Amino acid sequence: MSVSLKTGAEPFRSGSQVLQATVFDYWRWSGSNLMSNRERSILGEFLVATALGLEKKPRIEWNAYDLKSGDLKIEIKTSSAKQSWSQSKPSPIRFDIAPKSYGWDEETDTTDVGVKRRADVYVFCELHGDDPLDTDGWTFYVVSTAVLNQRVPNQKSIGVKPLMDLHPTVSTYADLKKSIEAVNDSPASQVSIEPHHSPPA
Repeated sequence: MSVSLKTGAEPFRSGSQVLQATVFDYWRWSGSNLMSNRERSILGEFLVATALGLEKKPRIEWNAYDLKSGDLKIEIKTSSAKQSWSQSKPSPIRFDIAPKSYGWDEETDTTDVGVKRRADVYVFCELHGDDPLDTDGWTFYVVSTAVLNQRVPNQKSIGVKPLMDLHPTVSTYADLKKSIEAVNDSPASQVSIEPHHSPPA
């Protein structure tokens, strides 16, 4: 079944009768809480997609990786100490890095079986600001999957401090495309002594 981007103006129908509600109304009802764990996760994927110019195709829900830029497969994980509910203290920042036992490929409708990480690069998105729509309130950490496999092969999740021990490329939204490309172009097994930072504009 082919899926294309909707405009939001498409109406709901009851047979041939056009109803008042539109797809935009549904989006507003279902997705306005951008601080919820699910919506923030999808928003992180969207930010990476827009940085790479990949937002013209609809999001794929169950693929083995989140985005594909050329041949580069990208996994995106999002976390925040701030939540949409009343908090007695900030939530711990944790990112899922668990190898998965299988992965479905949307392009071929095939399933790859075996416990592993199927992306080439991971982008960890930390929201530290109060407004998830302000890209200045996000920090992005880019790490090659080869480094994760070398340093934390069986680990299921990771916090910011141990993530920094892997010397990720730390990026702003404006430099994210360059940062992802730089990590992808670097030798897969190379781990530098100091953390990388985004290349200058």
